Amino acid sequence: MNQQPEEFLYVVDLKNCFDVGVSAGQQEFSWDEFKELLLTHRFRNKKDGEGFMPVMMKHESEWQLVYPQQKPGKVQPPPHYRGDINIEAITALVIDLDKPGALAQAEELFAGYEYCVHSTHTYSKPQPYKFRMILRLHEPILVEDWPSCFESLKTRIDLDVSCCNPSRFYYYPSHNKENSDIKPKSYHRPGSAISMDDILAMAVEQEAVVKAGRAVKFKLPSAHKHVPLVHFTGAPVSRFDAVPDQADMSWAAQYERNKESIDHYRLQGSNHNLALTITARELGKMGPKTDIKSMLLFIFQVANHEGNKPIETGNTMNEIPGFIVTGMWKYARELYEKLEHEHTDVVAWLSSLVNWAYLSYKTERLPEPKPVQDPIAMTTTEDTRTAYAVLKDRHRSFLREFIATGDAKLLLKQVLQHELKSASPKYDDLASALTNYLIGYQTEVLKVPALQGWTSLQLETGNLGRMFSDKMVDADQKKLTFAKSAFLIHLMQRMPDEVKKASLPASPALA
Repeated sequence: MNQQPEEFLYVVDLKNCFDVGVSAGQQEFSWDEFKELLLTHRFRNKKDGEGFMPVMMKHESEWQLVYPQQKPGKVQPPPHYRGDINIEAITALVIDLDKPGALAQAEELFAGYEYCVHSTHTYSKPQPYKFRMILRLHEPILVEDWPSCFESLKTRIDLDVSCCNPSRFYYYPSHNKENSDIKPKSYHRPGSAISMDDILAMAVEQEAVVKAGRAVKFKLPSAHKHVPLVHFTGAPVSRFDAVPDQADMSWAAQYERNKESIDHYRLQGSNHNLALTITARELGKMGPKTDIKSMLLFIFQVANHEGNKPIETGNTMNEIPGFIVTGMWKYARELYEKLEHEHTDVVAWLSSLVNWAYLSYKTERLPEPKPVQDPIAMTTTEDTRTAYAVLKDRHRSFLREFIATGDAKLLLKQVLQHELKSASPKYDDLASALTNYLIGYQTEVLKVPALQGWTSLQLETGNLGRMFSDKMVDADQKKLTFAKSAFLIHLMQRMPDEVKKASLPASPALA
């Protein structure tokens, strides 16, 4: 940490609450200059007027468009860049104090720190407790750390909890001309600049603050690291090939996938982070097969069911299209390219979907859970289905790992060690099951044509056959020999004649 507090701070000045010209509004003030602006009241009849956002914006090259909420019967406002998604850090700590006794609470809590206080436009004789406090920060607070700080403050002060979003607009001090019977108030208290650590240390409920974001911060799911697969035909193999074309988008399934985001949401109440992390997680898991409509319904329904305020009450609705585009560029570029071909303006189309979700989420139901279809089982014949079902159930954990990794040698090792423990193994059933597993992976997981899948198996027969050895598998060698014979015989019986004669490079998926 720097020994001296920041001398200058970034602020975005705006003409009124509807002004979205954040590019032109960016200012750099000294603390003393900013302090004078906070101590000078403007007199007007209406509340609306000039104001500020105490923030440092991201570099303009990183800005993402925010699409305003579409209102039926009204002209759609133009997209803009005034939104949480384009903010780097908070540069001044602004607290709205709208309840009796809240100012005294804040003054006691921040004794020794430097701050300004001014009465707000609604300050009057009937409401002589409407104030705003602005504290000098030792250094800017990054947006990802802000939820923890706000949670800490909530435990000590009766503040306005709606003023939690980083892009919050605050009016410069003003006083209603009609309230001439009471004078506005403003004053400055010298002291130390407050740091993020100071704020977090104030919390009564430290555990809640930790969970809200500092020690367990919100993080986008990192892009899955994987070695790109190339099929023996030379065609790329996507890591999303194993994702069902119709993924389970029921409430229960999405809830389970996004449980971490929902647990944080209960603590933070941040609609922004809820929408951001769910869109990133769903796109990270489902890629181009993401069901965007069902995902949006789920986000709205979670906020309505689990939170204190629906999504539509703040700016989050306007930011969701940007979250989705960012997620697609990170995890599902092919989905973005597909949507570009289908829609003139992808972000505008996403904005219309968000508006549909807003209008529909209270009545529209998410899809019913669908039974998971085992892709390996799809290649079995009716006369072997009963025996195969028994083996498949015993091998379920092995199959899940095989579908995820494509490691055929590991599958054979696990299955053989498990089945050959029996005093009287059923070699024919075991051979049939292994063949089904291997060809099922080729045709149903890698999505290659049947002839190509069988060709890959035929060319890997030698490598797979070497697994039937007590040096490779912890089992009796005599049983392994019988199992190998049954497997090779079954494999050749099932293999199409034209494949037996083919000679093509082997698939690395089974190497």
